Order: sequence, then structure tokens, then C-alpha cells
Amino acid sequence: MFARFPWAVPRRRRAAVAVLVCFMLPVLMGIAVLTIDVGVLYNTRADLQRAADAGAMAAAAALSNCQFSRDPLELAREEAIKLVEANPVLGQKITIDPQTDVIFGRGNYDPVSNTYDFVPTSVLPDAVRVRVRCTDDSPNGPADLFFAGFFGKANSDVSASATAAITPRDIVVTADISGSLRFDSLLKYYRTKRINNYDVWDALPGGADEIGWGVWEPDELPADLTQAAGPGWGFFKKLYYGYHLSSTYRPSDDPGFIELKKSHRWNSADLADYVRDLGYNDEEIDAILKPYNERYYRNRAAVALGLVYWNSGMSGGLWENRGVRPSAAGNGNRTIGDGELEGRERLFDNSLSYSKNIWRDYTNYMRNERNFRYRFGAKTFVDYLIMQRVNPSLTPELAHTPLQPLQAIKDAITFMAGLLTERDTTDLVSLTTYSTKGIHRVDLTDNFLEVSDRLNEMSPYGSTNMGAGLERAIEELTGPRNRLFMRKVIVLITDGYANIDRHGRSSSGRGKHYAIEEAERAAELGIQIITVSVGQDSDQNLMKRIAKIGHGDHFHVEGSVEEYSADLIDIFTQIGGRRLVDLIE
Repeated sequence: MFARFPWAVPRRRRAAVAVLVCFMLPVLMGIAVLTIDVGVLYNTRADLQRAADAGAMAAAAALSNCQFSRDPLELAREEAIKLVEANPVLGQKITIDPQTDVIFGRGNYDPVSNTYDFVPTSVLPDAVRVRVRCTDDSPNGPADLFFAGFFGKANSDVSASATAAITPRDIVVTADISGSLRFDSLLKYYRTKRINNYDVWDALPGGADEIGWGVWEPDELPADLTQAAGPGWGFFKKLYYGYHLSSTYRPSDDPGFIELKKSHRWNSADLADYVRDLGYNDEEIDAILKPYNERYYRNRAAVALGLVYWNSGMSGGLWENRGVRPSAAGNGNRTIGDGELEGRERLFDNSLSYSKNIWRDYTNYMRNERNFRYRFGAKTFVDYLIMQRVNPSLTPELAHTPLQPLQAIKDAITFMAGLLTERDTTDLVSLTTYSTKGIHRVDLTDNFLEVSDRLNEMSPYGSTNMGAGLERAIEELTGPRNRLFMRKVIVLITDGYANIDRHGRSSSGRGKHYAIEEAERAAELGIQIITVSVGQDSDQNLMKRIAKIGHGDHFHVEGSVEEYSADLIDIFTQIGGRRLVDLIE
């Protein structure tokens, strides 16, 4: 074919291709150089950004730590430098200028745009901006280029910055106020705990400080045990608190008690003198001291102790001297009947009166108290109030006494509230309590002391409905007052076992299941749960499990009142101060 058609033989164009290659080679080399150096700049910028992010997060975390003993700004600068230097750029260690590259400020959140506005300030900052630079005016110098020098560009300025802020939190303190949170104040546990029964007595209206009674060691007892106790305190005019309990304490040796056994004649000369001083005549005194009809033992004990008046109806008796009408007096026999008693005076200013029912209940309580049976005095009276009248509707004054371990929890939360106030955080805090029921007490607020003040009004009583406490907390954190983009945290506190189920029935197993179900629901909603268990009788396993479900921490304290009080302060300092941080730009 080619022989037949010679004009069809292809022409050779090798010289033209060679010329084209020579012409394009510089262009191709330029593109390659540009690609390599652009890649270098890109990787340098990425490494700088990673170092800036790490430095900003570390600095903000240092600011969030309220336990620092040094200047927080200086500590934040050091942390920023440390983390930046730990993140090399293209394999090379870099650093920052702590004065110009670390900038403190406030991260002001705009809920409408869901963005933060960084405002530089060194006054109570909650955000940090960190710059990491490879520039002529930086400690690191500009970024070197590989091939651009052939074109007169040997290096380039590259920088990155990041801003991290302490993330505001919506916190619900969910506090157990069940009855067991009073046990470290009860005299009945003196063998196993270092109780603070005296502190409760001293804090009651008309307690030791107001009356002038102190606490004495056995060898320092005052000679006159009949010192006046002030108005309204009945038998305490004869008795006083006595000395502190110790490892060698024996109730039978305590001079702060008078023993009034049922079906026994009371032979105490001091007691006889006391009732005589009250104004009873000899016949009445004989009926008070002798067991004529022990069906009414508790009435006899209440009269002997001066807790109630006995309007006996006997001729020349106290009732006549007091001007009681005959129709309101008794039948004149030696039986101290129910209808012959009259309350004396109010015990406290507000609520608890010297009614016959209260004092008959106290004397009846002492008939069944194992270690202190029939021993009457300030110590056992305090125990009676704590055990029988702790409900706030009966004795609201107890809410203002240091019932333990509830008081230690109150103190710790008060400390945290003061810490958050001092730090001027943008957190909000709410209060939920639980005993037999879970009750929402305080809405999410930036008035942190409102939360502690409300808790300080609580008295411990009832069962432990932990599930309901968690349920009320979740309602608050998902309700209309929650801030949509804030961290959600529940701080769950208890000293016991969950023992009320979802339907309000007493059940240890179902109560625990109810609490776990609510913890799982909180976790699904992105709510973190921090748990605090107090005392060796608390269900640590459950609290650890709930903390794990809620992606939080578990803390546990036990020991003496002094020990767990100090530990709780430390824990709530951490909770209040160990805030989370996020990058905001």
C-alpha cells in the first residue's frame, strides 16, 4: 500500500516534540516546585493549628482549676507553652511568646447565633486565645520553603490561632435528705460513731450557749447541779448536758441523767426537792415518787421532770396555788391521769410547745431506748427529737442544727456556691432533693447561694427514692429553663440505698432498678452524672455504676464527722472548679 501510494508514508516530527518538551519543562518544574512548597505551607499551617488548639485547651483548663495556689494567668501561660512545645511543626519544636501569643478574655455566648464573642480582658477571664506563629517577628522565624528560593522566595509567614473557653454548665444538685442522714448525731450510735449530739443540743433555741450550760469533763463538774436553766426547760433545771462522750463513756456514770424506772419508787433526794420547789405538797410528792398506778407511768415521769403541771385536785395542792378551777382539776386520788395534765411553757419560739402529748411521747420513748432506758436528760431529749420529731412540720428548728452527715453536705454545697459566686462563672445551678419523694426545690439560677440557703432549711427524714430525685433533675435539665448548648450535669449525693420504686413502693431491688433506669435516660440525653457517696453504709456499687452510666466520676467519703466534712469540702471544690473547656474559634 505504501509502495503504491508513496504520499501516504507518515512524516517524522521528532524535532518538533523535543522543542515542545524543552519549552514546557520549566513550566512543569515550576508547577512541581509550587505544589511541593504549597504542600509544605499547608502541612505547616495544619501543625500550627494543632499546636494552637492544644495550647488553648490547656490554658483554659488551667483557668478552670479553682484550686491553684499561684497566679492563674501565669499558670495558664505555662500550660500553653508546654502543650505548644509538645506539638512539633514538621518535626521541629516551636514555642510562643507568653505575653503576646497568649491572650485572656471572656467568651460571651450569643444564644441566637449560637456563637461566642471573644472579648479580651485579664479580669476573671474564662477564655484564652493562643497564637502559634512561624513569622519574621516570632520566636520561631518564618517557615522555610524548599524550591521557591529559585524564584526569590526562600520563606513565608504562616500562623494559626485557637480560642478555648470554659464551657458553662447547667447543674442540678440532687441531694439525699432521707432519715439516715441524721444518724451521726444520734446518741444511740455512740459505740460505733463519733456523734455530735451535743452540737445539735447547743444549736437549738435555748441551748447551751443561751442558757449558759457548758460541757464538762468528769473531774470538772460544777458543784451546784441545780443551776437554773432558763424559762421553758422544765427538768433541765436539774439536769445538764454533761461531759463529752469518749471511748470509756458509760451511760450509768453520766451525771447528766436521772434514772426513772417504771414500777420503782424514785428515791432521789434531789428529785424530791425539785418537785417540792415546783410547789407540790407532800401528798402530791408521794404520789409522784411512788408507783401507785403504772398504767400512767409516762404521766408520772413527765410530772416528776417538770415537763407538765399535774392538777391533782388534792386539797392544798399546786393546782390551787396556781388558781386552776376545780372543774379543770383531777379527782384528788394518787393516780396521775391523762386529763389532769397541763402543758407548761413553749420550748422553742416558733413551734414545739410543752404540750402533754410531746412530753408523754418523750417519756414513752425512753421506756424502749435500749442503751439509755429510763435515763432522762438533755442527751436523750435531743435523741428523741431527732428520732421522733425530725419531720420539718413537727420541729422546723432542727433544720438549723448540724445534723450529721447532712450538715457536712450542706457545708460542702455552700462552699461550692461561694466558689462559683467568687469566680463569676456563667454556670447555672438548681436544687432537687429526695427522700420518700423527689422534689424540685430551686430553678436553674445564677444566684448560687439560693441553692445552698434552700438546702440549709432541710431536715433529714423519710426513705431514699433516688430514682425520683434523678427524674426531677432530668426534668429541670430538659425543661424550659435549660440552655440549649450548655453542658448538663447532675451531682447525685446519698449516704444510703435506693429503696423506693417508680410507683412509690418500698423495695430495695426495684428502687435500685428505678435509679439505674433514670441514669440511663440521662445519659441518652447527654447529661453527665457525678456521684458522691457518704459513709460506710452507702451503696458505693450503685453510685459507681450510675457514675459510669453517666460518664462522670464517683467520689466516696467516710470516717469521723471531721474527716468526711473536710473530704466533702474538697470534693465540691473539685466539682465547682473542675469545669470543662471547649474550642470556640
